[in-house]
Amino acid sequence: MGKWRTLLAVGARIGRKTFQRSLSQIPVEPSAVNLQAILRPFIFSVHPDLFYQHPGPKKVNEASLKTLNEYIQSSDVSGGGPSRGQHVQFYQRHYQSDSISGLKKEELKVVQVKLEEDRLKTVRRLLKVSQLSLDAVDKVIESHRSQSEGQMSDRPIKWMHGQPFSTTDKNFSHRDVWEEVRHMKPDITLHRWISTNINKVRQLEMESRPLLESYSSLYGELKSRYNVNDIIWNCGWRGTHRLASLKNLQLLINRKPVCLQLMAGKKIIFGTASGVSFNGDIALCSDEVSVQWEKALDSIENSIKYLKLIPEKERQLSSLLGDIQVVRRKTPPFPMAPAYYYSLANLIGKLGMSRTVSRPTLLPSLEHLQVAITGSMGDEITLTPEGHISVPSHSPVWVIYNFIKENEQSAVDLQQKYRKNKLEAEQLMESVKEDYKLKSLGVDMSVSYDQVITCCKNLLVCNDSIRYMLEGVNLVIAPYFAIMSDGDMYIMWDWVNDL
Repeated sequence: MGKWRTLLAVGARIGRKTFQRSLSQIPVEPSAVNLQAILRPFIFSVHPDLFYQHPGPKKVNEASLKTLNEYIQSSDVSGGGPSRGQHVQFYQRHYQSDSISGLKKEELKVVQVKLEEDRLKTVRRLLKVSQLSLDAVDKVIESHRSQSEGQMSDRPIKWMHGQPFSTTDKNFSHRDVWEEVRHMKPDITLHRWISTNINKVRQLEMESRPLLESYSSLYGELKSRYNVNDIIWNCGWRGTHRLASLKNLQLLINRKPVCLQLMAGKKIIFGTASGVSFNGDIALCSDEVSVQWEKALDSIENSIKYLKLIPEKERQLSSLLGDIQVVRRKTPPFPMAPAYYYSLANLIGKLGMSRTVSRPTLLPSLEHLQVAITGSMGDEITLTPEGHISVPSHSPVWVIYNFIKENEQSAVDLQQKYRKNKLEAEQLMESVKEDYKLKSLGVDMSVSYDQVITCCKNLLVCNDSIRYMLEGVNLVIAPYFAIMSDGDMYIMWDWVNDL
């Protein structure tokens, strides 16, 4: 408040025109909330969930987003933020036409900016180098200046509580400019996104149709002729990459018929590792060539030995934890059988030793709870959305006991909520698919059932024009808007509409 009174006193001395010019040059510095709102399209474009198939860029974006968030949240005083002056780097996905196939192929682009003292300037630079709209930033600056450069007559000045300054002019808005920005409609709305991109989606779908037909044919042959149970993609690959992988797999089977016996009746998972998963599925690393797959399959018998020992280890662990249910995680990455076995054995050894020394008091039975064991050193013991107690095998015994005691009821509540939401989400998705006449409706693995429910309920009360545009589309509910190379359309689960 004091700096504004000083500016007004200066204005009285130097003259009204000079004062107006000085006022227009006051730095525009919005709050962290408004900066985050402006940056939303950028954050969607670099979100780590988009880079599951690129572990290196994924880690870079995770670290850079953390630094960017600290910078945005930093104090407004000069030099207040520890991140200021640093350079941050992000990876973004871009698609270019393949000169041979004519299809869109993914490429990664590096974006780098310096975190300057002026946060709005940095945000503008970040959007500009990312080739994103600057409308939100321009509206903020224009809105601020239009208020600060309002008609300056000889009217007396009236100070309003909580506002930088205002006047008695009935036409002058007393609303805080940043409050106005916060309630401003975002640049990307569902109707605008669909109407802008639907023709591109249909063109991509049509162009990729021959490729998808070839993929479907080979997929069906592998299932029927070779008795493969299913083929699952946990690597983010699409289109030509998937077709090429299946062709390499077919060549491997023809070259080495013994693979037929190993794969018969099993699921084939293309992911981040090769071997036998803890569920008995055949895992093939999408970044490896068929020669490496062959080596992994040569050692499959050894992995199967561990696979047969896992159920007994799970029973032992359950017994040591009050008959708790030992379940296996349902989301990737899935551990290989030997690694999962050793994680169980490690935890069982620590729990068994603790019983001979001093075992903390537990409830008589914990059979109503579910625990999932992980082997990642960077993980912490947590509750999953499914109500599972996720326990890294390196966790200290006392931490495990205390966490179970403190979170028992929360785990039960989450289990019940998960089952209820799962059923409701599946029913709503079926209704949306039928109502919109979609070719398919899927969900990105990072979206919860709560979010699916919110999205589907809003879709079911949408304007008919959106229904018409989406007819026959492959739609996916995700944390972001995107168009895939095969014509799949991804929409944000928390989209807003402008109709």
